[in-house]
Amino acid sequence: LFGKPFEKGASFKEFVLSLPRILGSKELLELVGIIKNAKKSGGLFIIGMGAHPIKVGITPFIVELARRGFLDLVATTGASMVHDLEIALAGRTSEPVEEVIKDGTFGMTEEVGRIIVGELGKELERRNLGLGEAFGALLHRIDPPYKEESLFYNLYSLGVPITVHLAIGTDVFGMHKGFRGDLFGRASYKDFLFFVEKIKALDGGVFLNLGSAVIIPEVFLKAVGMARNQGFMLENMNTCVFDFIRQYRAYENVARRPIIKGKGFYIIGQHELLFPLFYGMLVEEV
Repeated sequence: LFGKPFEKGASFKEFVLSLPRILGSKELLELVGIIKNAKKSGGLFIIGMGAHPIKVGITPFIVELARRGFLDLVATTGASMVHDLEIALAGRTSEPVEEVIKDGTFGMTEEVGRIIVGELGKELERRNLGLGEAFGALLHRIDPPYKEESLFYNLYSLGVPITVHLAIGTDVFGMHKGFRGDLFGRASYKDFLFFVEKIKALDGGVFLNLGSAVIIPEVFLKAVGMARNQGFMLENMNTCVFDFIRQYRAYENVARRPIIKGKGFYIIGQHELLFPLFYGMLVEEV
């Protein structure tokens, strides 16, 4: 139950073993054990997320989980494409919304219009691809200077699928002249159907919602509903939410409502602190 003060010079494994076995640390250790056992038995580990994990710099940890064979799919939102593109092109992201919303320049970055609305839109018109796959392929053709920091670029390279689930009107590229809702909507719906197929195989596996308050929890709940309607009952599916506050839809739609015999976790913590700790626990023998 009680923790043990960390000694200078000790290993990461010794640090983990020094944690108190109660509440959040106990649940985190249990979750890590469930994921490891699931992967050993051929189960899936899926991450759903908004753009905030990208903005706070944990993309390298997600990519490395994919590289090590832990991660089977990332499901994300349209904002992730914007922030990932900015990082790939400039090595950093975000804009001072409270300033630029006042003068009409908010969301009107030239590269967003030219690359996402223009080049990606043409690709979606030419080929019937899912939105995540199309964006990953586009980044490979562009070959941006900070591609090693891009989630979409790296997952596409590794062959790990990434799906994009749009809510039309919530993303800045929808503000740009020439945006084609029909093309982007079709591609996002293709991604949703692909996501549903992955959820059908999640019995015994784990779905982690990484900080999405609304869109991903809603998409996940509908995917589970479709899977069960088609006879995939997912009785032993496990879920978890990582977030810095307790969100209603994330708790209800991910950690509570879908669970039958598995377990739903909700672990509170800042992404930039919690996820690297979680990553270390997964890759270390603890």
